[in-house]
Amino acid sequence: MSFETQPIKREIIIDGFNNIYYFEFGKDFSHPPERHDFWELVYVDSGKVNAITNGNARTLSQGELIFHRPSELHAHASNRKDPNCMLVVSFSTSSEAMEFFHKKVFTADKTVKTLLSLFISEATPTFCTAFYSLLTEGILFVGIIVTRTKIYRKRTFLVF
Repeated sequence: MSFETQPIKREIIIDGFNNIYYFEFGKDFSHPPERHDFWELVYVDSGKVNAITNGNARTLSQGELIFHRPSELHAHASNRKDPNCMLVVSFSTSSEAMEFFHKKVFTADKTVKTLLSLFISEATPTFCTAFYSLLTEGILFVGIIVTRTKIYRKRTFLVF
């Protein structure tokens, strides 16, 4: 019996992680606008957060996520009514396919929320010691990026 190798189309390649944070903020939280040379994923785990991108604000509710691309001016602020929790993952990639995520807000389904919960529980202590596993990387990016990219393209895979 012969087996044929099926090629994998590598559209999103993550070069590395810059930071992984899980924040619990009060209702008066805000930070000044910032920009940096890497992508940033912001996931609202509870409450509501105002995401300000290049001067345009939009409210993110529990279960929603947004991506900020490199050099994009952005800030986040609580809604002054409710405390909130959010996950911020900063990562480097030069993959053009990431443009699909620009200027979009996504709502995490039950599967993605479960994967994010696993990611949060593993990533925080792991990343803080500067060692993070392929499992951690895979949980986040296979669960979010690949799940979302399959909406517009079949057979899109993520490579670390």
